[in-house]
Amino acid sequence: RIHARAAACLGDRRVFSRVVGGSWPLLTGGTFGVGLGLGLCSFLVVFDDPGDELEPVQAIGACYLVAACCQFLAGAAMLRANAQIRAHFDAAVLAARKARGSA
Repeated sequence: RIHARAAACLGDRRVFSRVVGGSWPLLTGGTFGVGLGLGLCSFLVVFDDPGDELEPVQAIGACYLVAACCQFLAGAAMLRANAQIRAHFDAAVLAARKARGSA
């Protein structure tokens, strides 16, 4: 409902995807990657079979490295989206000032 009301106010249903662009899939994918990395680490520790050769403690570092890389990707995507949103609104303010003749 929030998206529908915002789109109705702006008059453009695709304004979010047009402004944010490719940052949204990167943010979403990075966030899911963090969850998967930490979830895999937890899975290996909780469901460890003492009789097998796999030692979950050895995989913790790799799982945390994957989660950290995905977190970095999500953070970079968030910073990029922030810059894109700010640029969009700065351009809108500039256009409004030009329309009023006060630029």
